[in-house]
Amino acid sequence: MQRVYSVCLCLMAVACKTDKDEVSTPGLSGDWYGIDLHVHSSVGSNDTEPAATVPAIAEAARDRGLSLVIITDHSNSAGSMDCATGDVEDCPNLGPEFPAQDEASAASGAGLTLLTGVEISPIASLEATSEPRGHIGCIPRPNQSLDGVTAPVIDRPAGEVTGGAGVTWCQENGGFPVLNHPVTLVGHLAYDWTSADYAAIEVFNGSARFDEGDVRTVDAWMCDWAAGREIVPVGGSDCHAPGTASPPPALLDQALGFPTTWVRSESDEPDALLRALEAGHVRVTDPRTELQMTVDDGATAVGPGQHLQATSDTVSVRLRAAAEAGSVSLQLVEITEDTCVSDTRFVDGEPPVAAPVIHHTEPLEVGEAVERTISVTVGSGRVLVARVWPDEEVLVSGDGVAITNAVRVTP
Repeated sequence: MQRVYSVCLCLMAVACKTDKDEVSTPGLSGDWYGIDLHVHSSVGSNDTEPAATVPAIAEAARDRGLSLVIITDHSNSAGSMDCATGDVEDCPNLGPEFPAQDEASAASGAGLTLLTGVEISPIASLEATSEPRGHIGCIPRPNQSLDGVTAPVIDRPAGEVTGGAGVTWCQENGGFPVLNHPVTLVGHLAYDWTSADYAAIEVFNGSARFDEGDVRTVDAWMCDWAAGREIVPVGGSDCHAPGTASPPPALLDQALGFPTTWVRSESDEPDALLRALEAGHVRVTDPRTELQMTVDDGATAVGPGQHLQATSDTVSVRLRAAAEAGSVSLQLVEITEDTCVSDTRFVDGEPPVAAPVIHHTEPLEVGEAVERTISVTVGSGRVLVARVWPDEEVLVSGDGVAITNAVRVTP
């Protein structure tokens, strides 16, 4: 039988509130819907399995309770697949960039929408140890489809196009630019930090569960917030084979919906989900992990990605978490001006290092839900984040991880 614990913890000698206190919830209406915004299909990505058809993606998405999937085939892949060799290097800068659109529309329905974006994929060279360039997920914005864009992404010749150019292309064509797996040991897949104009950053990529590269990416996201850039944290499976079981059976397998990006939305209509994503009302989880956070001042409650202008000297942070796998701890952390220990990425490309203030941490036992209410003084302001975090500081692979977008509290 699952046990639920509910206790009140105090920080900074502030009296605690209980779960019985009545709180209004403007901004907390709606429900949480699962999305995967980094998926590849055999229609337009020549590195997928032939079975990665759009109908197969839709079937797996429905099985896993997703409401929105965005197919992000690699830039120029579709045009290259029409070439004799099927190699993008032989046929660079070709389109179409959104070849799965018609099939995505046909497969949508019954609580699931499939949309198309593109993963802009420049490369520094053809060597396996190529220096960073990065992959930019360009996904639709609300009320604005990208499939009407006819100009191909220019991502070649190799070595002449930066990752930042991909961010610019996405913005100029009306998309929402996401840095996919920006910190990784795989050469050109890492971002070159030639632009800070991205809107979101993939803090959890499904290629190796939650690994050390993801940890460093969370550092980069926290450094963005510490610098005043309220970048949206997202997760993406990077799935190339929708038949892969979830959780993935092997380290480098990529399972649809692993991780899941959850958005709080008024409905599962695609534009509503995209608005919620763009607004940052998100949390990212291993699908076996639950994580909820609300912050209230006794009169108003807000959730991830929202701003609370507190009318009291203290706020109550309400957490609920449960993990079905992994050696993890529930944490409440704060991003401050001093959180970013070092950040030279826009000068020399080195990923930053962050050290947030940890207000609360406790281990989670597998299969047991925990509820906590933590009281925090408002002071001059707080930027609060909840996470279910791996106990090992250096990871080969992590299970059970989850993280919310930040809540900004000001007096």
